[in-house]
Amino acid sequence: MKKCFDLYNKILKNPAESFIKITCATFALAALVSLFTATPARSEDVKLSSRECKVLLLPEMFEDYETGAQNFWAIVEKVSKSRGLDAGLSKNNLEVTKRELNYIDTPDFKLYKAGFIIRRRAEDDKFNYTFKYRHADQVISADAKVSPADGFKGKTSFEEDVVVKVGSLEHVFSKSGKADLKSELEMSAGGFIKLFPGLSQFNLKPQTALKPVNDIFISEITFDYGNIYFKPETKAKASFTVWYLKGNSKPLIAEFSYKYKIDDNTPTGDINLIHHASDKFLTALRANIKPWLAAGQTKTGLIYKFASGNNE
Repeated sequence: MKKCFDLYNKILKNPAESFIKITCATFALAALVSLFTATPARSEDVKLSSRECKVLLLPEMFEDYETGAQNFWAIVEKVSKSRGLDAGLSKNNLEVTKRELNYIDTPDFKLYKAGFIIRRRAEDDKFNYTFKYRHADQVISADAKVSPADGFKGKTSFEEDVVVKVGSLEHVFSKSGKADLKSELEMSAGGFIKLFPGLSQFNLKPQTALKPVNDIFISEITFDYGNIYFKPETKAKASFTVWYLKGNSKPLIAEFSYKYKIDDNTPTGDINLIHHASDKFLTALRANIKPWLAAGQTKTGLIYKFASGNNE
């Protein structure tokens, strides 16, 4: 009782100071309650986990994709040797994965214009949806909200993409949220926002229709082909991807790529050495594959800018 009396007297003597203290304590308590009662959100991964290097290739070189891969890999081995690197075939090269894919957007491409894409892949009765953001600035890309909502089977990843252009290497940072579903999503903004809450930033009404970009569906084949070994002690898995317009037998585009992981335990100096070795290798490779290069293209850009009649 005496403690309560003393507290009451203090409030009377210093009402302004007491009000500030009580108000701060109230807000602090409210924050703690909010912290422990809020619904947990899936964390956004902001650490670079890998680097993928990509070379877009002319489709006519892959009308027979086995021959195309063999001929291109011979150049990879030659360039690797000239750079003091080892390269070798993987045990399961030409073990092909086939699936269907398309991109999804508003009719006026609102997502793509803001640097985002939604990609749908279908294999057998399984569906994989990816919500991706790309930007040349690592910090800006890392801040993108692309993760799938809690309750969905999925993951978030953050990687650096290096794209071989005719006169340069383009470095872009790519943050992706991926989710695996057993059924197709409803083609409306509301359905996709439930899967990827970050889409709410576009202020789309739930009933807003989404559609396949340019009504294009791609038949995709991918196959791991070999490994390139960079120093210090880094194995990059190399693969080929070939796209066909669904129902067509002639390739639309092809891509060679390799990818290596960035380990948290690897010293920064070693990571920089690996990146430098990779960039030097890509520059040397570009000089040897000029007849193969599909200049000024990306696979995604090809679909968004596609004009009918390009691949009859």
